[in-house]
Amino acid sequence: MAKSQIECFFLTRRKVLPLSAQPSEFPHGKKLSIMIVEDNHFDRENLIRFLTNEGITADYTHVVHRKDFKDHLSPSIDLIICDHKLPDFDSFIAFDLLENSGLDIPFIIVSGAISEDRAVQVLKRGAADFLPKHSLSRLTSSIREALQNKQLKLENNRSASELRAAQESLQLAINSTQLGTWDYSTPGKRLSLSNRGRELHGLPEGKDITPSYFLHSIDKRDRRSLVQRIRSLIRGGEAKTFRVNYRLKHDFPDEHPTWVSLRGKAYVDSSNRFERFSGVLMDISETKWLEEQLRSSVLFAEKANSAKSMFLANMSHEIRTPLGAMIGFAEILERECEEAENQVFAGSIIRNGKKLLRIVDEILDLSKIEKGKLELEYREFSLLDILKDLKENFLPSAQSKNVEFNIDFSELTCRKVFTDEGRLVQILTN
Repeated sequence: MAKSQIECFFLTRRKVLPLSAQPSEFPHGKKLSIMIVEDNHFDRENLIRFLTNEGITADYTHVVHRKDFKDHLSPSIDLIICDHKLPDFDSFIAFDLLENSGLDIPFIIVSGAISEDRAVQVLKRGAADFLPKHSLSRLTSSIREALQNKQLKLENNRSASELRAAQESLQLAINSTQLGTWDYSTPGKRLSLSNRGRELHGLPEGKDITPSYFLHSIDKRDRRSLVQRIRSLIRGGEAKTFRVNYRLKHDFPDEHPTWVSLRGKAYVDSSNRFERFSGVLMDISETKWLEEQLRSSVLFAEKANSAKSMFLANMSHEIRTPLGAMIGFAEILERECEEAENQVFAGSIIRNGKKLLRIVDEILDLSKIEKGKLELEYREFSLLDILKDLKENFLPSAQSKNVEFNIDFSELTCRKVFTDEGRLVQILTN
């Protein structure tokens, strides 16, 4: 027997329903709010009796006229069962009023005064079902399916709303960091860039971006390295993260280049073949500029330090030459002078000259320490001689200030030591 248009319509529609949308048992005990739009008292009572026998518990709202229908539309209504031909309107007008209200309420037409062609039209617009009054056997399953579809739609809308909110939050986070996003699909060689990514590369919005067009925006000095990096990932057949820094092409040779850091991850399919790259783009021009400034500062400091070392070396030579002559001349005077007072004067010149030489050596040692080139010179020498020299150097200054100064050598058991003589003298002097 040939199927009617109504049956064909529902067979087609039900084929595309997901498994979760297939009708389940109607929840007994759940009280519904059902609006019945029917002007025939007998048909209305027959409909309510049928639903009650099917185990459907409900509060019923009965309307006949257009104004009443419009006034009673509210979110609390779970289902509308509507006759087609009514005193001052029909089911088509009722469905229009429902759509205009913005409410999502399942709408089932139960009538014996509408052709299948007209019924299919309203079903295509979104009505839940159409049944003839003389055959209500399918009404229960229609109600189950209509209510379940409504619930699924609510859940889908909620999921879509949550997804949109998550996407908006992600976009806000990306915008706050001034990051651009990019995605490249290897099978179709499709490249997509976010608005920020296009802005960074000077590419127009709304225009398809080919890989070659994208590469053309990159400085030719860095273009090859980016291509080689991508190709090596494709040949490797391994999902991994990567990062490439490159300069963008600029029109004026003297202007500072824009540096971009492209970061992302390569994705492979089940056969370890690349199918997609995606990631973010970041303007790192300021970081690169700071790195360049740091390199310049380090180079300047190294040059300044080298100049200082050269100055100290020259100064040491210029001071040591006349100072050595003065000390040598004083030593001759000390040996050849017969007068005790002149010998004291000559000894003072020798001691202070040697002290000045040590100061010069300490300045040079400080320079060596800064360069990390200070080396210790180990040799054996007399500790007693060192202490005697210190006593001779400090005693005149102490006596001039009426300060008692003495070094007791009586308990000195170690007369010879093996270390850096100059460093030891510095320690004892300081």
